[in-house]
Amino acid sequence: MIAEVANALADPDAETPIAVVEAGTGTGKTIAYLVAALPIARARAKKLVVASATVALQEQLLFRDLPDVMKHSGLSFDAALAKGRGRYVCLLKLDHQLSDRGADPLIPLYPDEFLGAEEEVAGPMLDEMIQALGTAAGRDLDAWPEQLSASVRRLSPQIKASARQALPPYCPVQFFVHAKD
Repeated sequence: MIAEVANALADPDAETPIAVVEAGTGTGKTIAYLVAALPIARARAKKLVVASATVALQEQLLFRDLPDVMKHSGLSFDAALAKGRGRYVCLLKLDHQLSDRGADPLIPLYPDEFLGAEEEVAGPMLDEMIQALGTAAGRDLDAWPEQLSASVRRLSPQIKASARQALPPYCPVQFFVHAKD
């Protein structure tokens, strides 16, 4: 399998090398494409991007498979994990949640509209989150050091970054994020 992937990637006659590797779980597909592609990427001074369908597979690659390949192959490389925007806190949305707390001008008419104890817990955690946003890891909801309370998890759709709003012309805090990183 390693040779087939390497041959597909290294073929100098191929305009765009495409390889489809299909095999059952646990058969070594990841090791095959990493061991085949890493030396080729290095020889061509290219970056290798590996995409996966789930965050669990991404974390498996970053924390298990890539260190194993590095340890046993003698190859040396850097790796980083890039998740979709929805896994990160939007600074602007979080700021709106914090500044809008308790500012609802409408009078609650029904019992389920009253601020309950669970929602009150979200306030201090949101305050802590905004303090932690000084680092890139602080913006990653998956890397948040404490278990997010149920109220913050329920708020997460309102504080997650989105593709539509995160584009530079529309995001007033975009420059801040890039300047810090």
